[in-house]
Amino acid sequence: MAIRKNTKNVFDEMLQTVIDMPYEEALRFNKMLCQHLRAEHREKQTETASKFKVGQHVMFYAKKCGHVYGTITVINRVRIKVVTEEGMTWRVSPTLLTTSDRKFSTKRSPRNSSWLD
Repeated sequence: MAIRKNTKNVFDEMLQTVIDMPYEEALRFNKMLCQHLRAEHREKQTETASKFKVGQHVMFYAKKCGHVYGTITVINRVRIKVVTEEGMTWRVSPTLLTTSDRKFSTKRSPRNSSWLD
């Protein structure tokens, strides 16, 4: 993503302002910025989670497993529980999930007896 010249200048000015701040003031600014970014992230997760429903087929990418397909069983504030056909339960950030048309059997697995068909 390209940054417009005027935006780049604003960022440069902001950075210089932070660099010129006394240490304690910079720490306070950092704390406020982190709180703001966490709140924005939570809002984005909540908004994204509201687009999913229990029973919906989804997929996500896991580094060690590749693409993982499953069904949503629980939607929490921060994570969504997804159960795979093999019965493995994953707690996934809603921002990492995408809907999937892939259908699979909904057999109850002994490893996850609480999963409803």
